[in-house]
Amino acid sequence: QKGNEAGIDEVLRQIKIQGLEEDLVISVGDSLYGSEACRKKVSAHGNLVHIFRLNTRRNVYCRPEVANDLSGCSGRPKEYGEKISLSDPKELPEPDVRSETGRMTRNGKIDRVLIDRWDNMLLRGSTQYSGSKHPITLIRVRIVGKDGKDIFKRPMWIGMLGQRRHQITSITAYLHYRSRFSIEHFFR
Repeated sequence: QKGNEAGIDEVLRQIKIQGLEEDLVISVGDSLYGSEACRKKVSAHGNLVHIFRLNTRRNVYCRPEVANDLSGCSGRPKEYGEKISLSDPKELPEPDVRSETGRMTRNGKIDRVLIDRWDNMLLRGSTQYSGSKHPITLIRVRIVGKDGKDIFKRPMWIGMLGQRRHQITSITAYLHYRSRFSIEHFFR
């Protein structure tokens, strides 16, 4: 068993042991935890919202456009809409929500954190896991200095998966994911 799959299994086991089946539970993982196997396990639990990093080389998809008149159409309905490469942000539609917060650096400067959110985006699945039936919330995080320029070359992309993901704000998702870095340093 792969480490990321064992990690998700442990989260699910702890939910059961701790009696959290009815409570909103948030798990956070790096890009390995966005694999199809992990997404499949998370999707089976209604109370779990999984926040994971997305690689900039990853493609996401919009929901397909639904035709008003389906008469005369033959064949299978589309499951995925327009393909969007995270490495080319010009292709992205307007975000559903824009948020802003601050971040204090070690030397006491305050940087602006700009967060864009797209609801109901899709990741590809397979015959074993239909990604079109389990939409994600896509979040882009950019950190901007006082001069208005991006501090980092590329934005951070985060995905949120789970039936209750709409209960979590963009800023809360960013703060939960950001806490990962402190936890990793603690374990190191």
